[in-house]
Amino acid sequence: MTPAHGPVAPDAAITAAAELIATARHPLVMIGGGANRPGMEPRLSAAVRQLRVPFFNTQMGKGAVTGNSDLFIGTAALSENDYVHVAIGRADLIIAIGHDTVEKPPFIMRNGGPKVVHVDFNSADIDQIYFPQVEVIGDIADSMVRLAAQLDGKLSHDPSYFMKVREYVLAHTGEGADDPRFPMAPQRIVADVRRVMPDDGIICLDNGMYKIWFARNYRTHNANTILLDNALATMGAGLASAMMAAMLYPGRRVMAICGDGGFMMNSQDLETAIRLRLNLVVLIIEDDAYA
Repeated sequence: MTPAHGPVAPDAAITAAAELIATARHPLVMIGGGANRPGMEPRLSAAVRQLRVPFFNTQMGKGAVTGNSDLFIGTAALSENDYVHVAIGRADLIIAIGHDTVEKPPFIMRNGGPKVVHVDFNSADIDQIYFPQVEVIGDIADSMVRLAAQLDGKLSHDPSYFMKVREYVLAHTGEGADDPRFPMAPQRIVADVRRVMPDDGIICLDNGMYKIWFARNYRTHNANTILLDNALATMGAGLASAMMAAMLYPGRRVMAICGDGGFMMNSQDLETAIRLRLNLVVLIIEDDAYA
């Protein structure tokens, strides 16, 4: 059998990206959904650590690089002027790793805005708000390892503003973790789930407003430990993805987090989960708001 080989970015692309990054004063790394692939996290995390450039992730990029890093700013929201978007507005260069077009772009390219280096398996989908100056197309982890090695000791950027934003974001995302009110506030629910789930535990989010709270406040330590979709965002996705996660990883803790409306979309699938003896928990957040 012929061994499979992943695509490797050409040296010229790595050099062009390195030259552009080296001239940036306020670069930021963006981790998108395309970077959240099995087996990529160790090398990608090591490259980001070596690069020493602050990073944020999109909602679907959570966990691709550990959120415990002192370079982690936070998770981008779906609207402008959110916490992390303050940092994005200061950036003069964004290294977009695995930018997935199914997500609303967390930044818009415009005249005078940040330049962009696109690092991905696939070429960028060019449109009016996303047109990278440099594209590095190939295995993402390999590209980032080579890029970090070429830039090692050559950056003179100023991350001080981003670190202030990081402190602000982490302080606000920690608010409400012990809120005693009932009905429970979303922040308390997120914090309680994080307390009971191990680092490699997998939470699978259905679609509703609580998904935004989990995407923002839930700190990830391992890749692919928070599963969500931001494309069609179909109600009922939480239980289905949790069942598949439990089948693939029977030794890990799995939790589906659903709204009452989303759960009722396919609650009958509990019969399948029980029949297959799947090890999972379903948390239902009930607000009686689905009519």
